[in-house]
Amino acid sequence: MTDAEDANRRRAARMARRKDPRDAEVASKTIATKGLPRVTAGPGKGKSTAAFGLVPRDAAAAGWRSGR
Repeated sequence: MTDAEDANRRRAARMARRKDPRDAEVASKTIATKGLPRVTAGPGKGKSTAAFGLVPRDAAAAGWRSGR
């Protein structure tokens, strides 16, 4: 066994230990608490402005603090 194979095996074991709690957390959430990705695409200007404008609105809807 090479050092690279041993390192890959250790990393896979470490990631498996991290994956189980994360999968359980995601499974316990509904679609409303997971959120949905929003894609703003197209030619021209305004995409970044629109995205930055949605951040405080979405954060307020989720009960987070923003803009401080």
